[in-house]
Parts: sequence; C-alpha cells; structure tokens
Amino acid sequence: MPPKPSPKPSEGTSASPTTTSGPNLQFISSEIPRVPKLDIATSTPDGFQIWKQRWNSAVTITAFSDLPRETQQALFTNVLSDDTTF
Repeated sequence: MPPKPSPKPSEGTSASPTTTSGPNLQFISSEIPRVPKLDIATSTPDGFQIWKQRWNSAVTITAFSDLPRETQQALFTNVLSDDTTF
C-alpha cells in the first residue's frame, strides 16, 4: 500500500500561523512594491491610468474589499499626495 499523503495546510496542519481576520498586511507590504503616491496636480492622463492600474493590482493582491472600511480608507489615503487630499 502506498504511503498516505501528508495533509494539506488547510486540513489541520499549518506550516505557518494564519489568522482569519484578513490578509497579512506585513507580508504584503514587504513583498509587494508600494503603490506610488498619486498627485493629481502633476499627473498626466497616461500617468493616472498607470497609477490606477497599479492601485487595482494592489487591491486584488491584498483582498482589499475584505478589509474593514476604516482600514480601506486609511490605505487609500496613504497613497494620495498631500496636495491630492483635502
């Protein structure tokens, strides 16, 4: 009889601790380059489209919509320049 395969991490064992409160933001911030600040005063239409694509990618990677609303707002505000926020 062949040996029984080891259980997958989701089947009771885990290679690293996990939480159910959402994505590991420390891991994400260390592994994914930061989205550059958006400055609408100096951004061109093409530059904005590039920024928007990077923002959308970060939203997907981080499961942004699963985060609490306050965290979403704080993370979004963090990628705006001082002149862009008012």
